[in-house]
Amino acid sequence: MTETGTRLSYQDLEEYLPHRGINILPDELVISEDGLSGVTRTRISPDDPRGRNIFGRDDGNGNRVWIEAFLGELMALTGVPLMAKELAEENKVSVFSKISNVTMSKLLPMDTEVVGKTTITRRRSAFTVYSCQAYIGGEQVLDSEVLSGSAALSDIAASEVQKIEQQSGELIAKPDWKDPSMHFVDRVLKTDQSEGTLLASYVYPSDHPLVPGHFPDAALMMGVTQWSAIGDAAWEARRRFDIQGAISVDGRIYRPDGSDIVNVRDMQIEPVGNDLPRVRSTNRIAFRDPIRPGDGVYIEVSIKEC
Repeated sequence: MTETGTRLSYQDLEEYLPHRGINILPDELVISEDGLSGVTRTRISPDDPRGRNIFGRDDGNGNRVWIEAFLGELMALTGVPLMAKELAEENKVSVFSKISNVTMSKLLPMDTEVVGKTTITRRRSAFTVYSCQAYIGGEQVLDSEVLSGSAALSDIAASEVQKIEQQSGELIAKPDWKDPSMHFVDRVLKTDQSEGTLLASYVYPSDHPLVPGHFPDAALMMGVTQWSAIGDAAWEARRRFDIQGAISVDGRIYRPDGSDIVNVRDMQIEPVGNDLPRVRSTNRIAFRDPIRPGDGVYIEVSIKEC
């Protein structure tokens, strides 16, 4: 895949993104001459000097692969810079509104070059729609669509933190197949096997390794980590309900006051390797509200075997 246009290193991307440090995932980005598409190239070695290995996991066979949700973030960082200069004039940044029609054909090795391609397909009032694909060795391995809105960092920073006043439920041991900080469920509060439901809680810690770079002036939890949190809760439900095969998941994250943060519909997760999860598709992830460091949230999932 040959690209012509404006070529940006990851250092250059600091002028286009509010992200910093490990939160800038790509090695480089090329913005097309018409400004409507971007292509990233990313390869993360085992000794990555930028510390991006935190976004990887064990595939169950001893290989280091991408945590699927962060491939979604890589696609976002391929497309968001296309609107950066326009939004900067309004003192705003791009924020996720929805990710839909996600399909991933396989787990992707971190130490292999991933080529991301994102194209603006339409503008809808204050929203921008991107078509996103990822390739390895010329083979398409991911497809999705992203709807992005915008917000002022000052407004994000003004959001009020909501704490969970009393922690209850069963504390969950962090898995050993990914960095403990990349597991976004703390406690199981309630289960109903007959209904296939599980309720969990999570507190986003102020010292989480992703806080300094997302965003430095208005810290909030990356949207894709909310998607990942639904997957973590669903896989815990699968284990508790003794389901052996793949599962279909609907879920939501909400605040102690009951207001929605994210809704996930028809997320398909299958077992691989040593019975570890692989997200193969998700129909829709709709983002309603950000999570700030210190926020306590509830994660509710409904699963069924598929």
